[in-house]
Amino acid sequence: MTLQGILRGPLAFIPEEVPPYNYFLEDPNTSGAIGVLWKGYDSVLEEKNVTVVGVVRKGYTHPFIVRTVYYIEAETIQLCEK
Repeated sequence: MTLQGILRGPLAFIPEEVPPYNYFLEDPNTSGAIGVLWKGYDSVLEEKNVTVVGVVRKGYTHPFIVRTVYYIEAETIQLCEK
């Protein structure tokens, strides 16, 4: 799957409800967002319009509040060309 949006993170969460992702990808045209699990880090990409290529996964928050979440496991993240 390929998505474009504004990359926010890395994120910090309350310890009672930690999701399996560490970034958000926000759609600049709507209020929509999806979690992104990215094991890399590049400060150049933070708060920028990016393209994320990855796989949609189903996961759960933990350890005390358990709920189902869907997120993208990123294979690559690149700056969008304008």
